[in-house]
Amino acid sequence: MNPILSGFYPDPSICRANDTFYMVTSTFEYFPSVPIFKSKNLINWEQIGHCISNENYVKLTNSKISGGIFAPTIRYHNEIFYMITTDVSGIGNFFVTATNPAGPWSEPIRVDFKGIDPSLYFEGEDVYCNTTGIDKNGNRGIQMAKIDIKTGQCLEEKHFLWTGTGGIYPEGAHIYKHGNKYYLLVAEGGTSMGHMETIAYADNIYGPYESNPANPILTHRNVESNIQGTGHMDIVEAADGKFFAVFLAFRLTESYFHHLGRETFVAPVTWKKNEFPIINDNKPITTEIDISQFPAIPTIVNKSFIDTFSTSQLDFKYNFLRKPSSVKYEINNGLILYGNNISINEISTPAFIGFRQTEFNVEIFFHIKAEMQLDDFCGVTVFYNSTRHFDLCISKKSIWLKKVFDDIKEVSFETNTTETNIVLYIKADEFKYYFGFGDTEQTAANNIVATGLTRHVSTEVAKITYTGVYLGMFVEGSLESKMTVTKIKYNA
Repeated sequence: MNPILSGFYPDPSICRANDTFYMVTSTFEYFPSVPIFKSKNLINWEQIGHCISNENYVKLTNSKISGGIFAPTIRYHNEIFYMITTDVSGIGNFFVTATNPAGPWSEPIRVDFKGIDPSLYFEGEDVYCNTTGIDKNGNRGIQMAKIDIKTGQCLEEKHFLWTGTGGIYPEGAHIYKHGNKYYLLVAEGGTSMGHMETIAYADNIYGPYESNPANPILTHRNVESNIQGTGHMDIVEAADGKFFAVFLAFRLTESYFHHLGRETFVAPVTWKKNEFPIINDNKPITTEIDISQFPAIPTIVNKSFIDTFSTSQLDFKYNFLRKPSSVKYEINNGLILYGNNISINEISTPAFIGFRQTEFNVEIFFHIKAEMQLDDFCGVTVFYNSTRHFDLCISKKSIWLKKVFDDIKEVSFETNTTETNIVLYIKADEFKYYFGFGDTEQTAANNIVATGLTRHVSTEVAKITYTGVYLGMFVEGSLESKMTVTKIKYNA
């Protein structure tokens, strides 16, 4: 049952309120931002909203690729939920609050702290914030200070806590108190094949922190597995006193490529008083989970769906790029998406609405009606980012598949058509995407006209990026051009 959140759901953070767990993940340039989920058993998760659903709270308009909203932390204290994160394109570190995790969430309160991956620690009336920082010798590590939780102001000089064990990019830190010790949990090694989780403890929250001799406590850097990049962890205590860790990892295809993004995994934690925690009994992470260790019996997760857009609001699974007010759409017997003269090749807000690809093996049917002006076109896309995507396009005269790889833009298939009501089809396995079209789902699935390799939309080929593949709908052209999507059938 691992990953527990499949597809692009990285940098998980978790808390518990009574017998319910709540979890958030990062979103970068996608909006709404910071999805929030709830669960009773740590395996079955239901999305209940987003922590940031007002686009005026963040500055994503010109956010670069993999800019925007970085790793969040969620905490619950005195019946209030706190979510703290970094808008690297805007105000920096800030937090929002809510008494109901489904929302509404407050306006952002900026924290007087530089660095990324902020976390909060509550102890009595004191609240501490930590982020990445630089010590007096220029070493990168974790810094912390007491803050005013009402205003976000620092109440003291920042204290530098620990540089980690020597791995590159120590970040994503959390502080816990267990027994008589304070524990500082840190992600190191970069969020790729060398990713790892290390930990240190101290008698005083300010340190000095002593490294665990058995570090790292979580890594797959020397493990032969298709699950790699384990790290960026958070730990939660269940109501029965057991501990669990959530963390990111990614699933590889061939030759160490991954394209679904960094996903969220779970493992049990053994944690004795005044000792360092042990993750998954020091065994490698696998897709299998011993459900007997978890708080409640999980149910089978069904990742397939059919959407006929019969409600007045988009489902939580859909996202825009950067600034949704730049996108005109309606829900009226289908999703009607209008052009806005912005291309999905641009670092901007095109007329695009998408959802995450959650498994390697999927097939998707898009029932659409295209009403295009001359030279405009619409379609569906396998979208990693604005520089790497496959687009199955339709205009007034033709259908074609376009491949965009950095400065290479190639049309690999084109045929004439005057059809406006059509089914566009995408099928995927670990290594390839298959594209087809027809007047019914059956004819579309039987009419494969082009293919594309998954490695071309992988993180490794896309350089330093942190997202994953979306399956999206788009219109390129004027406001007079529109595409109506009457049904999406997603089989996973």
